[in-house]
Amino acid sequence: MVDGDVVVHCLELINQSTNEYKEMRDVLLYVTGLA
Repeated sequence: MVDGDVVVHCLELINQSTNEYKEMRDVLLYVTGLA
């Protein structure tokens, strides 16, 4: 049985990394759109 707090913490880390990825992708699309 995994501790619930650990699961929540992992989900938060995953959520943060995906948000950063989305921001980077948006910037790349913006830059390539200008190029």
